[in-house]
Amino acid sequence: MKFKRIDTQTLTAEQFKATFGETPVDKNDTESAATAIYYSTPTAFSAKAKAVMEYFDDTAFIFEYKGQLVITDESLYLTCYGDGTMDDPMGFPREIFDSWEELEEWLELVYEDLLDGGEIEAVKEWPEGTTRWSYGMRLRGFSIGCQPMDGFVERRDDPDGKYWDIIVYDRPLTDTELDAYDLDFIDGRVA
Repeated sequence: MKFKRIDTQTLTAEQFKATFGETPVDKNDTESAATAIYYSTPTAFSAKAKAVMEYFDDTAFIFEYKGQLVITDESLYLTCYGDGTMDDPMGFPREIFDSWEELEEWLELVYEDLLDGGEIEAVKEWPEGTTRWSYGMRLRGFSIGCQPMDGFVERRDDPDGKYWDIIVYDRPLTDTELDAYDLDFIDGRVA
């Protein structure tokens, strides 16, 4: 796995099928499609890139295939295929990249387009070097299932008594997570 990284989860094509009910497709080389490796969105991606992947929930997927990163739509095409006729319709991935950096930059450009079109909400920007984000737990304290665990660093007491607990993450939480767990953003800082 050329593109393996610690901040993403992977699935083989077989595991992807068990999870999502479909398999990646290469109509030019049907046997090789089984070698595709699915990657979840890296947690170290920028907030903009992650917002785009969240916006495309279950309609955009990242695969490593034949030495490149391929981002597909729901068709799951890994390569271009067809001539556009009724008998041989055209199919193709969204984009193909040689590095995670290229993929992240492309997602950030897509974010700008979606933002300009009013299709996505603006995400919070963080100062260079920010590595910790703190949130207050409004309705309950730290416990199993009461807060997101992806990126969790530590739990603290609230010295002001406003929150049940203060929880710290190595990534900014999404607006969806804030709403689902009744959390308030407190600050972003360099650790």
